[in-house]
Amino acid sequence: MVSRAGSFRFGIIGCGCIGREHINNIALLDSATVVAVADSFEGSRKACCDLLHQLGMMETRILEDYRELLQMQDLDGVIVATPNHHHIHVIRDAFATPGIKGLMVEKPLCTTMEDCFEVLQLVAQHPEVVFWVGMEYRYIPSIDRLITQVHSGAIGTPKMLSIREHRFPFLQKVGNWNRFTSNTGGTLVEKCCHFFDLMLHIMEAKPLRIMASGAQDVNHIDEVYDGRQSDILDNAYVVIEFEGGGRACMDICMFAEASRHQEEIACVGTTGKIEAFAPAHGAETDDERLPNFIIGTAPFGEKRKISDEPPPPIRPQEMHVAIDERLMKAGHHCGATYYELEVFVSAVRQQQKAHVDAIDGMLAVALGLAAHKAIDEMRIVSFSEMGVDDWWGRRHGALTASADVNENAHKKASLALGKTGSSQKLLEMQKDLPMDGEKQTQVDGWELSMRGQRQPSK
Repeated sequence: MVSRAGSFRFGIIGCGCIGREHINNIALLDSATVVAVADSFEGSRKACCDLLHQLGMMETRILEDYRELLQMQDLDGVIVATPNHHHIHVIRDAFATPGIKGLMVEKPLCTTMEDCFEVLQLVAQHPEVVFWVGMEYRYIPSIDRLITQVHSGAIGTPKMLSIREHRFPFLQKVGNWNRFTSNTGGTLVEKCCHFFDLMLHIMEAKPLRIMASGAQDVNHIDEVYDGRQSDILDNAYVVIEFEGGGRACMDICMFAEASRHQEEIACVGTTGKIEAFAPAHGAETDDERLPNFIIGTAPFGEKRKISDEPPPPIRPQEMHVAIDERLMKAGHHCGATYYELEVFVSAVRQQQKAHVDAIDGMLAVALGLAAHKAIDEMRIVSFSEMGVDDWWGRRHGALTASADVNENAHKKASLALGKTGSSQKLLEMQKDLPMDGEKQTQVDGWELSMRGQRQPSK
């Protein structure tokens, strides 16, 4: 791929797995290229060099010092994909360098609340920079559809949200940095900030109390590096209570490779239930035989009729939200990295607000750290203990637990990808679904394929 006039020019700091995934997806964007990459580890630079040559980006500069990249005058956006505990150093240097237009920092934003608060102050001092936190899971097609439907009111007011990730252990990283909580922030920050961000985004309410139980039971228990034993959790449950009466539960297990889906999300509202699934990591094809989006709504609305007999079963609608095969092969997030980069480029070009800003990133870290505190201290942790109340107010305004306010909040239009209004999507979901195996393009850009026999209209 040759740089051309009008292309969005990326610089990438960190050439590990996620840095290279960004490169693969940038190569698929219509008008974007990578002009420079930086990494202090020679092996990562070589792997990145091989990939860039494979993609035809022969003119991309490959640097050892990221500060040299930041000094380049022709960059439109910079992606930070270094180890978690290193983010704060790159962010400081980026904001000290004039001319930065867009800055995307991979999750988690930072590993401590102190560093997160410092970033928030830096962002406030530099409103000219579009600051984005990389939360790819919002953009997984099936999960994006769940978010859109919940926010459109398709299942009434959400009351219960469950997110489960059953997967393989943490991968091997340069210098084994990800084996220690001091470097990662802990498993519930490093891995689960994705899920806490989803909870905040879907529930649209302030967390009140956090309860958690977790341990390191199977993985890395015999690993010792420079005299230090690995101390990262490999399984946990986290329960969060929200203002307005909503609850969310997160279930993480990192010794469950033999799973059909890596992520499973279920949201139950006052009038229905929605489920979304994402395939196992490493899947390079989209199996259309497996439904990845299910919605069921009660025909009686919120006024349930209760009798002395169980009601007849309500069959939910099962469908498959298709994922472009090129996007499946370009990374490990079901096309989400591509869609996130697409909207990031648009936001920077138009100087619009980030979809996932620094406060969003901080709140996800705060929930992860609060969950670790709940485990370590064996108690319920108040979210206010994390020092986030003022920032929550700035981000969301004064929210009350009023049922009316809560109901109206959940009927707001979703900004997930900005492709169409949520009212259109709700009408679309009420239409007849495709017959078994028949594909149908939807107004939000995703393609659905129905599984199972549809009952003929009467």
